[in-house]
Amino acid sequence: ASATVMADINGSVFISLVATKRESRGKGEAKKLLRRLGIFFEKQGKEVSILCKPELSPFYRKAGFYEGGKAITVFSEKIKNNIS
Repeated sequence: ASATVMADINGSVFISLVATKRESRGKGEAKKLLRRLGIFFEKQGKEVSILCKPELSPFYRKAGFYEGGKAITVFSEKIKNNIS
């Protein structure tokens, strides 16, 4: 599994582009990675957010993140299309 730290700014870390090889999917590897990253950054006193599409929110909830506050930041197509 892999994930990209998109930014580490002012005490906040933004993670995105979480991926797992097709043959490894469903084995919990991405969840383990996200939990390890969360613990690593929280020990440094950083707030961890996930940038994702709305339909992926259930996966991140299962990995221990939640919507609102310190959690899943939904990166919708509408927002993405306005960033050019």
